[in-house]
Amino acid sequence: MQDKYGLGKPIIFADTDLLSKQNIQAFFGYSCEFISGARPKNESDGIRKQILDMDLTYGDLKTIKKKNNIFLIISISESRVKKDKFNRKSGLDRL
Repeated sequence: MQDKYGLGKPIIFADTDLLSKQNIQAFFGYSCEFISGARPKNESDGIRKQILDMDLTYGDLKTIKKKNNIFLIISISESRVKKDKFNRKSGLDRL
């Protein structure tokens, strides 16, 4: 299709459920780029610590470079900010 239609490198968009070490390795075997969702809980302890140490507010975008030129783009949703604030307040109220 690239040759037939004069397209550049394809970019694969994948849901978080498709993100496995095996699938990522398969992406490297093709001449393509990929974007996928990820969950912090599935990252290494070091990456999770970097994410948790970020002072994220709604609208922020930050990046972390991993091995093999893989970049994590970190953001937080408005609903997550509200949920975290509610949970902190609830915990303090219980104390």
